Amino acid sequence: MRRVEELDAEIARTEGNRIVAALRPVRTSYTIFTGNARELAKLFALNATPQSIPILWSVRNRALLDAFLAEVERHLHNYVASAMSLVEHTRRAMREIYPPESRGRTQYEGRVRADFGESPESNFVQDLRDFFLHVDAPAIVARMLWSQGEGEHRQFLLPRVLLQGWDRWSRLAKDYLANQPDDVSLEPLITSYTTRVTAFYVWLDRWNHEQKVEAFNELEELNSKVRQTIIEGGLADPNDELTRPRSPEELREVVKQLAAIRLEPSAMNESSS
Repeated sequence: MRRVEELDAEIARTEGNRIVAALRPVRTSYTIFTGNARELAKLFALNATPQSIPILWSVRNRALLDAFLAEVERHLHNYVASAMSLVEHTRRAMREIYPPESRGRTQYEGRVRADFGESPESNFVQDLRDFFLHVDAPAIVARMLWSQGEGEHRQFLLPRVLLQGWDRWSRLAKDYLANQPDDVSLEPLITSYTTRVTAFYVWLDRWNHEQKVEAFNELEELNSKVRQTIIEGGLADPNDELTRPRSPEELREVVKQLAAIRLEPSAMNESSS
């Protein structure tokens, strides 16, 4: 254990550890954002199934459709909130890692401008978070369309009239709204923005390692020594099945299993005694 403590102290002093610490909020925010994106995508997918028509879209089940729209609204709120948390945490981390006027900061800010700063769609999604925060949760409406060429199409929409009544949209967000032929269709907007964010963070992860390759290599070498010391010392292997990190999918499955448990009265009495 003394050797592990010495290595941990050495790791704490490395540049790689400082970078990893700065990026930790970014990784957390990215996980939250992608989780919210998946939840919205599940609702969109459910609505797109043929089975949803007699259930959600029947006039006899209007209350059920209203509840479904409220759930979409809840997840949309979480999505845009996490989108801006991710923006802010990434901005702060990059300022900590790359000094002003440095080559790294210039490259990073140039990529941000190209991917987000000049995108009307991105500005709209990010401003939508402020709309939720300062105005209201925009009531999502459902619309079913049918045409001879395309057949039936079911949409969830943000009412453009309500959105345009707010006077704090950025210039590019206003451009996005002005160029919409109708109310804002939610699914293509969220799908496109999620794809854009995912591509950016794939690039950012690779780019960061290229900029700081020596620091990351040093950190990995020290971490490998820690793992080897633990194994040779007879302590638990960090790669053991019992101690490995668990995926969000595995965690959700465990939560489902726990929610399905029905305690017997005797068990409840025992737990309360």
